[in-house]
Amino acid sequence: MDNIKRYDPEDFIELQSWYKKRGINFDDSSLLPSVGFIVPGVGAGFIYVTDSSVYFIEGFITNPDASKDNRNESLDLITVYLISYSKAMNCKIIKCETSCPEIELRGMKHGFKCLGKVTSLVKEL
Repeated sequence: MDNIKRYDPEDFIELQSWYKKRGINFDDSSLLPSVGFIVPGVGAGFIYVTDSSVYFIEGFITNPDASKDNRNESLDLITVYLISYSKAMNCKIIKCETSCPEIELRGMKHGFKCLGKVTSLVKEL
C-alpha cells in the first residue's frame, strides 16, 4: 500500500461517499482537521494539531467496499503516518478517544495506553 498521501480538501467528496455508504450524514468538510492522510479508495484518518504539545487523532473512516484486509492495512499505515507527523512537529502526547473496539486495539498495537473509559461530550453551536 504505497499510495498514501496527505489529505487534500478535494478528497472530501470521496470521504463523503464512504460516510454515506455507512449511513452517516457528514457534509461539512470544515469539521475535519486540516492534517490527515488518505489511501485513496480505502481509508483516511486525521489529527487535530493544537496550540500545545498534545495532539488528537480522530476521524478514521474507511470505504466499506474495500476489502477488510485493505481497510485494516490502510488504517495501520495512516496511524504510522499520523504518529510520524506528530513527532516531526515536536508533539509530546497523542490522544485518541474511541468507542470502537477495533480502533482501541489498533491504538494499543501502536503503543497507545488505555486511560480508562471516558464520557465524550459535545455541544453544537
